[in-house]
Amino acid sequence: SCLRAGAEDKMRIIGGEAGGRRIQAPEGRQTRPTAERVREAVFSMLGGDMSGDRVLDVFAGSGAMALEAVSRGADCACMCDSSKQAAAVIKRNVETLGYQSKAKLFPCDWRAALNEMMGEKFTVVFIDPPYKKVEEYTAVVNELKAHGLLANGAWLVLEHETKTKLEGFPDGFELAKPHKYGDTAITVLKYTAGTGE
Repeated sequence: SCLRAGAEDKMRIIGGEAGGRRIQAPEGRQTRPTAERVREAVFSMLGGDMSGDRVLDVFAGSGAMALEAVSRGADCACMCDSSKQAAAVIKRNVETLGYQSKAKLFPCDWRAALNEMMGEKFTVVFIDPPYKKVEEYTAVVNELKAHGLLANGAWLVLEHETKTKLEGFPDGFELAKPHKYGDTAITVLKYTAGTGE
């Protein structure tokens, strides 16, 4: 499912106003773009239409997940990635699609990025760290909750290796069974703790 270096010309936005438009992916193996069929599946899980959503992509890579959301109607998308190469590619992709007014890039470590986002309330969050860093999934979810960055009913979409079992999330999240696509799995968390806020 991983796109190899040299496959960057194959990436495109799937649905919405920019559907079919090509975007770039960072070269090399540091970044692992989400395969198109997985992206398609994720957005159909989320209902396809992202109107009114405020989206955060924590390990953005090419920015494909966030930009796909904007193409499908999201109000805004924040993306962070600490790789200089990934940040340069995201910036190019945002400009290619003309989404400068809706997409904001934080070219830094995710912890620093979350500190800069205080006051935001995200409705959809994509979390796709390097697969070996299993502890990052729980760390990001904990920080999002602690910083008050999640709207009530927010969806968190975690992409991970099929064989990785994700656990240890804080209270206030409903955990759905992982959906498997070859060696990639998608686990969805729903934030329920904010009820009545």
